[in-house]
Amino acid sequence: MRFLANLAAVLVKPRQTMRRILDGPGSRMVLPLILLVVISGILGDLDAPMSRQFLQQSGGWQVWLLVAGVVLCVIAAMVGLFYLYAWVPFFIGRFFDGTGDIGGVRAALAWGLAPGVWALLYRVPAAIWFVSSGAAAVQVRGGGVKFDPGMIANGCGVALVFLLLELIVLAWCAIVMSNTVAEAHGFSALHGFGTLLIAAIAPVVVMIAAVLAIM
Repeated sequence: MRFLANLAAVLVKPRQTMRRILDGPGSRMVLPLILLVVISGILGDLDAPMSRQFLQQSGGWQVWLLVAGVVLCVIAAMVGLFYLYAWVPFFIGRFFDGTGDIGGVRAALAWGLAPGVWALLYRVPAAIWFVSSGAAAVQVRGGGVKFDPGMIANGCGVALVFLLLELIVLAWCAIVMSNTVAEAHGFSALHGFGTLLIAAIAPVVVMIAAVLAIM
């Protein structure tokens, strides 16, 4: 129950909730959070009707085992990447005179993804019942633009609502995580956002530098 209470509280009071988690006894629930976020992300990309059709046509328990193995490998890889990537905002925050330790920053990153966990409330029904439309409501034909309102009722409208919800979750994660990371490092939310922004850009810069060094 305390986990669910913190999961709800961090959405509206991220700094206070994060401080209570960091100072409190017991587990900070980092691994369960990451597992839920990864599962939520997989469900967000899942087209259940198409997946069922594929599995029915493929047949055989070997296909089911293969799919289960791939999903487990993806989950394990994402968890490993999270634990590895947590060092990036840790060092960047220290550069900004932050005082957080790696455990606290890792927990702050995990709890900052809480909106992605709550996204299960619409991602699960969408994965089960939503059948994506093969056409769009707005199409370009012969140099002109044609609007077909019928396509909105045929799935395009639902897709737009789903996209809007995904954008809201993404923005909410950015806000919550900026505050939780800021609390873990002991500086302002603006510094927290800057830390996350640089942490997101840093791998790209490293890759570009590596390519330029090879050329």
